[in-house]
Amino acid sequence: MFAVLQVLKSLKTSKGNLNPNELAKHRHFNCRKSEEEIAKALKGNERQDFLFGLKQEFESYQFYQKKIIACDKQIDKFLKKHIKLDPIKKNSKPKRNPTKESIKTHLK
Repeated sequence: MFAVLQVLKSLKTSKGNLNPNELAKHRHFNCRKSEEEIAKALKGNERQDFLFGLKQEFESYQFYQKKIIACDKQIDKFLKKHIKLDPIKKNSKPKRNPTKESIKTHLK
């Protein structure tokens, strides 16, 4: 999933870099296909209407990710406020979700 996001970011930020070899470099290390196979699959699909739609969808994805992060922050504030009011919960340690944290670092 993260490799796909990197390709989409590359398409958006590099003013439409459509070089399949450059895009294939974003291949995830765990992917079974080689860079050459991925580059071959990406070759020749340069329809502007498809690229426009892809960019629109990626921007929508980024927009909703920002909204989700803002919502998470608001929930966190709410929970911290209510944990301070409850003496039992106040003394317990929160459990961290490492997956959520690693996803946030990849989306920045």
